[in-house]
Amino acid sequence: MNEATPAPVATAPLRVTAQWKLLQGSAFGLPQRTIIGEARVRDEEAAAVLAGCGGLHALLEEPVPQWPEAADDAERVVRTLAFVATAIQQQARVAVDDGFGLERLPQQEAGDSRFELALPAPLRDAAIAGIRWAAETLLRLAAGKLDAAAAEASRKRIQQALQPYAEPGINRQLIVMSALRQRVPIHRFDANMIVLGTGARSRWTNSTITDGTPSLGVQAAKRKQEASWLLRSAGLPGGDNRLVSSRQGALAAARELGYPVVVKPDDRDKGEGVTADLRTEAEVVAAYDVAVGVSRRVLVEKFFPGYTHRINVRFGVADRAARKIAGVVGDGASDVAELVRRQQQTTAHREQAKRYGRYLLQLDDEALGLLQQMGRDAAWVPPAGEYVRLRRRDNAATGGTNEELDVNDPTQVHPDNVRLALDATRLLRLDVAGIDIIMGDVSKSWLEVGALVCEVNAQPQVPRRDLIDGFVRELVEAGGRIPAELFVCPAAPPARQALVGELVASGRFRGVSDIGGLHVRGHLVTRAFEGGFDAARGLLLRKDVETAACVMSVAEVAKFGLPLDRWNAIHFSDESAFEPNEQALLATARRFARGAVL
Repeated sequence: MNEATPAPVATAPLRVTAQWKLLQGSAFGLPQRTIIGEARVRDEEAAAVLAGCGGLHALLEEPVPQWPEAADDAERVVRTLAFVATAIQQQARVAVDDGFGLERLPQQEAGDSRFELALPAPLRDAAIAGIRWAAETLLRLAAGKLDAAAAEASRKRIQQALQPYAEPGINRQLIVMSALRQRVPIHRFDANMIVLGTGARSRWTNSTITDGTPSLGVQAAKRKQEASWLLRSAGLPGGDNRLVSSRQGALAAARELGYPVVVKPDDRDKGEGVTADLRTEAEVVAAYDVAVGVSRRVLVEKFFPGYTHRINVRFGVADRAARKIAGVVGDGASDVAELVRRQQQTTAHREQAKRYGRYLLQLDDEALGLLQQMGRDAAWVPPAGEYVRLRRRDNAATGGTNEELDVNDPTQVHPDNVRLALDATRLLRLDVAGIDIIMGDVSKSWLEVGALVCEVNAQPQVPRRDLIDGFVRELVEAGGRIPAELFVCPAAPPARQALVGELVASGRFRGVSDIGGLHVRGHLVTRAFEGGFDAARGLLLRKDVETAACVMSVAEVAKFGLPLDRWNAIHFSDESAFEPNEQALLATARRFARGAVL
């Protein structure tokens, strides 16, 4: 425990320190930056706090883990505190691991149990907000002051407070969480770029764009007209479209192509600015104004009827298929209004309503206009199996949902359509792609019934945990870890330099890091660093390093933590080599190294 951290002074059954020590690196084997503080529990009230924790399941909508039988009530309270603090962050899309470090400290007051608590904290303020909310929530539950309404209000407040710390995209959060589950090391560049793994086994990702994705392929995919031309040139069903720069140009293109048409930006994805199934000049003009508000490059394309089907391709294999639904499907007995009411009660639409504060699929002007275009109204009873489109776009932001299909079942997805997705991905030289194919029945071959590849997405959303796990597993080799050893030594330059010289001369490691610079294959290849922590991080980022030795002083470890969560070995210089003022730091460094050896 950092002696500078003030002890809690409150008399509540559970108290946590007001100040927490944030490390730049890891401690206790936690896979992210670590925050360390103290929690105290009044022993005589620990059982009451635990009894109140029965309400956590409903509040968090996930069960509290079963704690070790050897843990007493006070320890169980602190373990529950740690669980709640990370769980609420995860639910707010903060990509944080759910591990923690816990050590019982000597008692200072009779009847009090003290614990040093270490939690993963990729974002300091989010971690502290989670800890404080968790402590407050446990106390309110124990006191019976958190009924259902108050609990819901409290949860909304903390999720709003955590919103600024959420990952910028669903893929980003899922990739980081998958890497944490698989214990793949993570290093963040910025809001988008992350490094998975270390040294020669490291890979870069920006969502599902990897360091193996060719920039020319991404560029071609982002330009829908260019992608359409490439598809058609290869004999695949790319769109017939025209690039326009004015309302009059859009009308002329619509007349040339023949109604109905689609108007969309040439260089946007996720359905942004797209308006489909346009049948009048007024609709085309309105759609052009929407599209040009998003991009100066606007396409008019011949409309193709049917569902949009997304087939995801990952490293040469089609691993997912889904049908996008932006309306309802008839059952032969219910009218459109009733079918919409049923759709709104499905899990996907209830989650949309919770997120946006309203049902996105409803009988509004857009839906009624599309029905009128068909010569129908909300009282119409569609035949069984007939798809009634109620949105001109079928993405989630407008009320669309995905119906998952088994991409490996030929009765659900015809093999010719899978091959079409694979061919389109290969044509644009992409390693990962989402291919959007419009057709009525994807169980039939596109060669027989026709289809349109309306988009090749070089950065597809992957909403399933198993697929993201597969993406991370295939991207990084051997868990993404090169053999790495940490050497903790005194700060005195002579001893430190002698250690570095021995490691370089031994030839055991392709890379050796220290404050004086990085040695790769026996040669000094960089300038000096501000400290051993930064030098180690620099070495572990290098693709030309297959094995690593990282040298840090004991003071650097005590101040910054470890630059990597797990090591093949951690070596401490002989205790007699450390100065007297380093002895206390040595104890801290040894604590931080617990659980950090593979």
